[in-house]
This record gives sequence, structure tokens and C-alpha cells, in this order.
Amino acid sequence: MEKSLAILFVDDDPLTRKVFAGVFGTEFTVVTAASAAQALEILATAVHEYAVVLTDFQMPGQDGVKLLKTVQRADAL
Repeated sequence: MEKSLAILFVDDDPLTRKVFAGVFGTEFTVVTAASAAQALEILATAVHEYAVVLTDFQMPGQDGVKLLKTVQRADAL
């Protein structure tokens, strides 16, 4: 079974996640995460292949740049 391409949108603000999913969810598969840790859990499940990971910069815990670097390293393995 082929995985569908999706967008992973990571932001700690629930309203921002809701608006993003509402705007782009009609054209794309949008998966949202409230934190970097949750995003990494979602990526580990491999339900979708993510064409785009879009993240907020400032979030509690791990910031967006560190998240993207972690994702980049994991993708290189």
C-alpha cells in the first residue's frame, strides 16, 4: 500500500493549527502536532510520507530549528 503525501504542521498554538488545517486541508492531507516531541512521534509512525514539515520557531521544549535538524538527520539514515 502506497503512503499518501502529507504536510506536517507543528505549532504550539491550537488556533493556528486549526486555521492552517482548515485552509489547506481541503487540498492536502494535513497532520498537526502541538510540539516537537509530538511531531517526532507522528513521524515515527510512518502513516504518511511527509512532503513538507512546517514548524513554528518558538515552542516550549524544542524549537522549530532543532526539530528540523532532527528530522533532517533521521531522514539521512
